[in-house]
Amino acid sequence: DRSVGFFPRLVARVEGISIREACSKCFDQARSIWQKRSEREAKPERRVWNPPPVGIAIYDEDRERRWMDPRYLKDRGLSREVLREFDVRYATDGPCAGRAIIPIRSPAGTSWTARMMGPGDPRYLNPSDSGHGRLLLGWEQLPASGPILAPVEGPMDCMRNWMHGIPSLALLGKSMSEAQEAAIRSLRKRFPCLAIMLDDEERSMQ
Repeated sequence: DRSVGFFPRLVARVEGISIREACSKCFDQARSIWQKRSEREAKPERRVWNPPPVGIAIYDEDRERRWMDPRYLKDRGLSREVLREFDVRYATDGPCAGRAIIPIRSPAGTSWTARMMGPGDPRYLNPSDSGHGRLLLGWEQLPASGPILAPVEGPMDCMRNWMHGIPSLALLGKSMSEAQEAAIRSLRKRFPCLAIMLDDEERSMQ
C-alpha cells in the first residue's frame, strides 16, 4: 500500500473503493486531461485576415493616382521613403475617409489600421474583431539580424525608428499580449538586446 501514490490512496479512502480501482480512476482522469491539452495545443489557430477598406489610394509617383504628402505626416517627421516602405495608403471615401491606411503584415496574419491625420478621436480606426493582439506592425521591415529590437506602442513610433535604423515592432496598443510576447521572443537569436520603448504614460507601465 505504501508503494501507491498519495492521490490514489486519498481517492480510495474518500470514495470507499479499492486501491486498484482508485489507481485506474486517477489514470483515466490524467489521460483525459492530457488528451484535451494536446488537442488544444495541436489545433492550429486561424490566421488573422482583415482585407483593406474600400476607397483607398496607393502612394506612388504617378501624379494622377498618388495622394499628396499630408502635412500632418510631414510634421510627424515621416519621410516619403518610410511611407513607401510601410505601404501607407489613403482612404478617399467610406468610413475611413481622410485617414492614412497602414497595412499590418506579420506571421499571424494581415490587417490594417486607419490613422486620423490631425487632432480628434478616435485617433485609430480598426476592423471589428481585428485580432491585433496577435499581430506586430513592422515585421516585414525587420533586417536579418541586429544588435537591438525596440517594441513600441504605435505605428508612428515604429516608422520613425525605422527611419533612424532601429529595428522596431509596433504592439498596436498599450500593452503586450502573450501572442506578441511569444513572437518577439522567437527573434531573440536575431536581436540579442530588447529595448521596450512604450509611451511615458501610467497605462503603458501596467
